[in-house]
Amino acid sequence: MSVVTSAASQIAPPSWAGMVVLGESALVTTPTDREAEVLRRILAGIPTGSLTSSEAVPAVLR
Repeated sequence: MSVVTSAASQIAPPSWAGMVVLGESALVTTPTDREAEVLRRILAGIPTGSLTSSEAVPAVLR
């Protein structure tokens, strides 16, 4: 999984984080470096295949 800062990314609405998962690879974009650091920490413990799970991600964000 790669988490990068890209305020101009179009994979999510402006000011949102966006995620694309293809097989065992994932690209996550955030508008700021601070958000990228937070998401790297939070998402590190989730298997790539679970990143799009409606249960797995909200569970670690609580």
